Amino acid sequence: MEDALAVMFELASSSAPVTAGIAGSRGCFIIRIADPDVFLDGVQLEPIRPRACANDCLYCFCKQNPPHARATLRFRDEDYRMSFLAGAYGTLSSLTDGDLARIVHDRLGPQYVTVPATDEGVRRLMLGVTQARPLMPTLRMLVSSGICLHAQIVVCPGLNDGDVLEQSLADLATLRPGLSSVALVPVGTTRYTPDPRIRRPTEQELVELSAAASRWSLNAPGMPPWAMAADEVFLALGRTVPARRRYGDMPQLSTGVGMVRRFLDDARRLYRRKAPSWWEAARIGAVTGRLFSPVLSRVLHALNDHWGGNALLFPVENRFFGPSVTVAGLLGGEEVAASIRSRGLDALMMPGDSLNADGDRFIDGIDLSAVENEVGVPVITGELLSEVVAKAGAVLE
Repeated sequence: MEDALAVMFELASSSAPVTAGIAGSRGCFIIRIADPDVFLDGVQLEPIRPRACANDCLYCFCKQNPPHARATLRFRDEDYRMSFLAGAYGTLSSLTDGDLARIVHDRLGPQYVTVPATDEGVRRLMLGVTQARPLMPTLRMLVSSGICLHAQIVVCPGLNDGDVLEQSLADLATLRPGLSSVALVPVGTTRYTPDPRIRRPTEQELVELSAAASRWSLNAPGMPPWAMAADEVFLALGRTVPARRRYGDMPQLSTGVGMVRRFLDDARRLYRRKAPSWWEAARIGAVTGRLFSPVLSRVLHALNDHWGGNALLFPVENRFFGPSVTVAGLLGGEEVAASIRSRGLDALMMPGDSLNADGDRFIDGIDLSAVENEVGVPVITGELLSEVVAKAGAVLE
């Protein structure tokens, strides 16, 4: 079998004893597995090594790292297996016929697809290649085979916005309901962005992006929400984040669509609870990026009014990527420590997406423990405010 995913599929697809070929360091050998669950409990499968991306996308964030960034931040991956397992986005541009056959046969859905544009000329330009597997026929084949898809369009002003974006949305809409959602995400830039064609949208361009998402989300009455603008669009424009119903079952959280609404709904539920016994006497700091700071400021102010206490907000400017990066998830440990040092806090709250998957390291390579040593208090992380408050209680009570 070619990888751990194939082993898991083979075992999951049959309740009967399984005969399988397993690749080992000395070749391939055959084993008979009577009880797949017992087998998996006793075997450690080799992790899947993501495939490298064959594209050279104009807007790729991996190309926008500081010169001293870790090598892992520069690795451009694209792997349909990781799309299925972890919701990683890929362009499908270098899929082989065998890859497609495996996706369909093994039911590896949903697949998460980055769509620069449905116009193949624009798409190849943005992918930075001269040849790519055609997009729309590939999507039609997957949808017709019962594979659920989610898409994102990284909107780059002057390249794939305006009429190009409108055509892309019109083409993708023909794949509904198999193509279940489309996220419209403004392109991100840093002080290290190498291509002068890539720039942040103006305020008017963000307004137009938001309008496009609204038009296409409401294009088919009675169907679940479809086209959705990233949260940063509403925050950058100072607009109210849409109501929960506009996000359906929130399939695009990983692209930053619906995270603010989920946070606000969670905070509202937290307000209804009785204040923890430790809250009023504790001095709690909350770190975030510049973009989210107005929202978090209102939340903390309301919580202080309702529960008493003195939760303090610390908006941190990004030094690792530059001030154009304003999201909390890309803050480095060094700038967090420098902003919080000597503040006289009892604990520091931070969003969990500021750390790696193991929850112990910032994007600039600084360990969480090193930041705690610098600021002199525990750093408590989580996705939702209620989660962070509960963890803080376990530390401070």
